[in-house]
Amino acid sequence: MKNMQEAFALSNKEMLTTLSHIDTMKQWSDAVLEQLFSSQLTSMYQTLANTNTFAQTTSLVLNAINQIAQIGVYLFMIQGILQDELPTSALILIGVLLPIYFSALSGLTKINLDTATLRTNQRFVNEELAAPDDRWNQTCEATLSLTFDHPVVSIGNHSFSFPIEETLKPGEHIYLAGASGKGKSTFLKAIAGLYPSEGISLSTKSKRIKPRNPETDKTLYLAQDPTILSRTIEENLVWGRKMTGEEKTIIETSGILAPIFQQRSWTSRLTENGADLSGGEKQRIALARILLSDAEIILLDEATSSLDDKAAEKIMKCLKKHAEKRMIIYTSHKKEEQRFCDRTIAL
Repeated sequence: MKNMQEAFALSNKEMLTTLSHIDTMKQWSDAVLEQLFSSQLTSMYQTLANTNTFAQTTSLVLNAINQIAQIGVYLFMIQGILQDELPTSALILIGVLLPIYFSALSGLTKINLDTATLRTNQRFVNEELAAPDDRWNQTCEATLSLTFDHPVVSIGNHSFSFPIEETLKPGEHIYLAGASGKGKSTFLKAIAGLYPSEGISLSTKSKRIKPRNPETDKTLYLAQDPTILSRTIEENLVWGRKMTGEEKTIIETSGILAPIFQQRSWTSRLTENGADLSGGEKQRIALARILLSDAEIILLDEATSSLDDKAAEKIMKCLKKHAEKRMIIYTSHKKEEQRFCDRTIAL
């Protein structure tokens, strides 16, 4: 029971902390969710199965002892009566009291889960949690183009119109300009498929993708306050899995995480929501994810706001070089970052 409680408490805490970042969660495929939480869920339900095994075994043993004891007492009473050592009335008395006593013992064992529940839990662990997901190997279609045709974005019962008519091609880096409150974040989230919208469409050489689906659109949206898992730096970059040597080389060569690695390593574990990191360090980890992502559309929503000007400039140059053939749409309160774009779309 202690092991089960610890497993459930730790797993639930990490899942609640991670899934509280709604915009990031919406972009995760089922494969990423399984990658992040499969081991925790397996541990949770395995400890539950172990507890049920112990409980059911104990219940069966107690019931067996109960039945043996009850039969033994009756045989002892009958033998005493046959040998005239006990009165016949004793058998009547025991016949009333003994079932009450053993019924109480049986009631205590009913608090344990039965064998069917145990089998159900074990089947869930073996067939559901441990089952491979073929979708992990699915590939998305090649080159995308992004079209804006006077988009309308819906949030609850409200609709917001954007008088934009543009088509973006791979390799274009777009600066989204506009005063505070003009809807830049809303527009970026709509592009990512996080809000329902009309007038925003993705096209491939072969067909138009509709409706929008963050899993298949191959978009990556980075918010100002990024998601940091209670995992190692390595697992934070690739959502729970182990990185390859080539991937580590890419990150180390880029220098994006250089300030973090002055005091930490790949195996350093971060606390909940990056409480032991500065705002700039959290953004560095989020931006480093871009280098390892295969997203064709990258959306940066004030993603360098916590970095100083020199650091932000270095990272923007790195991203521009790395994402040379991918679309980047970004906003920034630092006007000087506008110079890294190919053109500007104003709201």
